[in-house]
Amino acid sequence: MDQWFEMELKVGFDIDIPSKKFDRTRKLNFYKGLGVDLVVLRMKFLRDSMKPVLKEALLSAQLVASAAGGLPPVVIFQVGKVGSTTVKRSLMESGIANPVYHVHFLSRQGLSRARSAYLEAGMCVDGHVHQGERLRRLQSFGFARMSRWKLITLVRDPVSRTISSFFQNFRRLYPCQAPTTNEILARLHGIFEDEAYGQKEMDQWFEMELKPGFDIDILSKKFDRTRKFNFYEGPGADLVVLRMEDLRDSLTPAINTLLGRNVDVRLVEANKAEDKSYATQYSDVKSKLRFPEETLKKLYGSPLIEHFYSEEKLELMKKWSTKAKL
Repeated sequence: MDQWFEMELKVGFDIDIPSKKFDRTRKLNFYKGLGVDLVVLRMKFLRDSMKPVLKEALLSAQLVASAAGGLPPVVIFQVGKVGSTTVKRSLMESGIANPVYHVHFLSRQGLSRARSAYLEAGMCVDGHVHQGERLRRLQSFGFARMSRWKLITLVRDPVSRTISSFFQNFRRLYPCQAPTTNEILARLHGIFEDEAYGQKEMDQWFEMELKPGFDIDILSKKFDRTRKFNFYEGPGADLVVLRMEDLRDSLTPAINTLLGRNVDVRLVEANKAEDKSYATQYSDVKSKLRFPEETLKKLYGSPLIEHFYSEEKLELMKKWSTKAKL
């Protein structure tokens, strides 16, 4: 067996399998060789290791096929709770031939934190993490250079986004109890007062994920209030940035601009809080949650919010102010 690896694999494809420590977590090793990619498995672990191998091979084949056929992948890539599931559902139902992927993280740090958060909570790691990990590997192995990736990202009012994110994680935050509305309001106030969390998280995502990963600075171009989206061209990808609040008007023209052809994309809303088991309490919290002026200045004081919501900022602050009528 040693001779076979030395005489066949190493000589034929310039792959030295002892050069990498065996990954006991994934139960497989992945290598990049001359013109080929390779996975090495142990027979003992085939039942556990074949599924991720097949998934990665399928994803690789989809990317290669899309590049060869002139159809680049569409990657919905954004921070959570900004309407991305709605965008994905709308694209899938439009019947576009491009492969569509939906991820929140592509950076090593972001993916590691996301995986750890699920495991520490005793939950299964969500599919967006697995897909992000596979896309990251394929990106680093050069698949992104085969065709320009088409990226879609979104922004949203930071208060609405944080409330939505809180309720999305409701069962993880309250696994064994049913909190009162006042208890939820108190907890949310603590979250928002933690250095204006809702705005801070969204700012950090663009700085840590989009800008270094694709060398695109979304603040470099004034927001187009006529079209209600911005289009950017990076070194290896094209990007559209939309506001969640404008999706009904902006989604179709943004997708057409991104793909360079007309596609009949109809908005199909999905993952709405109003359709969840907590809908009544969610509505109650939104109607009662209010903030003092100093907190609102922090929430709406970031360059990102100023860039995309400069004309709406005062109205949004007024909406969430303690001075607003309940």
